[in-house]
Amino acid sequence: MLSAFSTPYEGDFVRLAENLVCRSLRSVLAKTNAQAEQLGYPKLPISDEAISPKRLSARSWTPELGVVAMGLARGVTRENWSWLSGQLMLAAFLNELLPELQLEVTGPTPFSVAGHFVREDKLLFRGDKQGLTVKNGGGTTVLELRKLELPGMAPVWIKDRQDVVRLGSAAVAVLGGDEWMAHWYPQDERRPLSEAPLRDKEHYESALSLLEESIPEYFVWVTMLLKELALLRGRDAGTDSGSFALYPGHVQASVSFSSPISNVIVLVHECSHQYFNLLLWHSQMVRADAPETYSVLKNTKRPLEKILLGFHAFGNVLLALRTLQSSKYRFDESDMEKQLRKHLALTVGLDQELQPLFETYLKEVGKDIYLPLRKRLVAAGFLPSV
Repeated sequence: MLSAFSTPYEGDFVRLAENLVCRSLRSVLAKTNAQAEQLGYPKLPISDEAISPKRLSARSWTPELGVVAMGLARGVTRENWSWLSGQLMLAAFLNELLPELQLEVTGPTPFSVAGHFVREDKLLFRGDKQGLTVKNGGGTTVLELRKLELPGMAPVWIKDRQDVVRLGSAAVAVLGGDEWMAHWYPQDERRPLSEAPLRDKEHYESALSLLEESIPEYFVWVTMLLKELALLRGRDAGTDSGSFALYPGHVQASVSFSSPISNVIVLVHECSHQYFNLLLWHSQMVRADAPETYSVLKNTKRPLEKILLGFHAFGNVLLALRTLQSSKYRFDESDMEKQLRKHLALTVGLDQELQPLFETYLKEVGKDIYLPLRKRLVAAGFLPSV
């Protein structure tokens, strides 16, 4: 069943994503309540039974879930319990698992709130079915959000309508920032943000419309787990993008103004990482004794898991490009050929490292990701059969 995350053609990846996302939230809730018991605090008033695919689908695959998991990993004490329990209560409220929210939180740990980053020594949260207000200890409002509900789509919480990113006809995401990285991912370089995010998001909305019309399988693949988009400053050549294993649903990306195909590639690539990362929340892909091996991407040795991560993303991009190539979309042929050559070279280089190692060092989950994708790339003429 886990092979459904290899490509969107292997099985019911939507159902698998819904189940694994809900399992992630239930696991975080159980661990938090276990910490509450150890500290002598009451369990959080969040119903485990309400965390179900029927009710939530995959909507809780958000940064709010990730920061609670990171908080648990860093250790829970009486000093940070106010933040930890408050962040999880906030996540439950934003996902409509609580009808209202009334919290008073103290401590220096920042909050992730629907694409925003809030840090004060004391915070007061007040939320109902229409809106959420966050005030500091002095009573000044530091953030005010309202719930946006569109027909047939999961609701999102926004400060302004301009914060909305339309994901075709299927869903909406929110614009986010990168301030959270200083606290949670200080080892990673923060790339400059776009100076015109409203302009840039239109290019990604156009790319999503192109996906929906021309590559429907990858349109669903992308929109299922994309919850927050942080727009980076563009470069003269190519695009920047990134995802983070423990900051789920969040994608950082710059825009290509000259190549719509590049924007489609970024979406497919980064959202393939979302599925890979979701699996990593529940199981390991690679044996602990797996050797590092050469990465054509970094021009140095890298952990085998990173090689598989890259192969998964670039391989799915190749499949998406081949489908786009045979669609009715009128693309720039020279641009398409350039993108195919580039991504084929990277995929081949990664596959050459995986081939002699996968049988011994990939766990069954890793093989479920690698082998079905490789089989499709062989059938499409991108890779040799052996």
